Amino acid sequence: MRECEDFLSTQEHLRAYGKLNLYLDVLDKRPNGFHDIITLFQRIEIHDDIYLVENGGQDHIFKVFYEKQIPFKPELKWNEKNSMFRVLRAIEKYTGKKIKGYDITLKKRLPPESGLGGASSDAAELIKYFSTKYDIPFEDMLEIAEQIGSDVPFFLYGNTALGRGRGDKIKPLDPLPPYPVIVCQPSVTFSTQKMYSIIDSLRFEDWDNVEDVEHVTDFDDDHEDEVINDPVLDDWEDEDVESWVPEEELYRTYDALKEGETTLTFNDFEKAAEDLELPNYNAFVEKFMDIKCEDTILKGMTGSGSAHFIVFNNNINPDTLEAMANNLKEMTLWVKKTNFY
Repeated sequence: MRECEDFLSTQEHLRAYGKLNLYLDVLDKRPNGFHDIITLFQRIEIHDDIYLVENGGQDHIFKVFYEKQIPFKPELKWNEKNSMFRVLRAIEKYTGKKIKGYDITLKKRLPPESGLGGASSDAAELIKYFSTKYDIPFEDMLEIAEQIGSDVPFFLYGNTALGRGRGDKIKPLDPLPPYPVIVCQPSVTFSTQKMYSIIDSLRFEDWDNVEDVEHVTDFDDDHEDEVINDPVLDDWEDEDVESWVPEEELYRTYDALKEGETTLTFNDFEKAAEDLELPNYNAFVEKFMDIKCEDTILKGMTGSGSAHFIVFNNNINPDTLEAMANNLKEMTLWVKKTNFY
């Protein structure tokens, strides 16, 4: 084990940080099958590790190791399904040059199919690395990132950002404070493609007026006991809400977090996850929502799931934070303390 650590320490070490979606609204479906979204991205400090070293050959040798507690460990091969593979091919196409062989070792700390952005972040770090070697300007890095995946451009920016389009059109925002966060993943995973298909089914087949039903009435009822004096709920009670304006709601969440105030979030995929009617998952969510602390300022599901997060203000006692993490460990194997980064 010691020899392995010494070997890895001699290689180029990249850290591929995770992300949270602090707000996520699925908008219209495009003719090409993709969906427009608006989301509030936030980078977190927990990360995958990527080790690179030139091997002197023509072929790349790829290895992946999963952290033991990760509940879902799919076989990851060096082919088109691998976001890092696609990055090298895109760089070669851009430069017109063959990239000589590398030994690439990926240590997965971010669970796959969790909504934490591991594969996208891994890809973004490779784009950064090879862009430095080949003097690729940032605008072209963004174009390459958009080819690889919807979340990849965000990781070229990091910190806090508003995402539009497929999540690939990024507007950097003033970074939020480095709040403590607990992230956890239940023993189920969700395919992003499947989750979008559920949203389409719910939205276009079952709901007469999705905006009123999904975003206002149901959301109000679901959260009425969670935050009593939240200004969002006060507005809904005091005003005749005729339409939902996603950007305004996103900025409500963002502005409250800038001040360290308790607020609500929204994620369309939570409705889709509920529709799956998975007993183990529903039991997890019920217990998760029951976990409370006076220093909690936000909680929810990230991306298309299945990972969930709790954000705390900076006043939280470390012992309280540890107790909260231990409470969650009784519900699921993968629980991590981290922070906005």
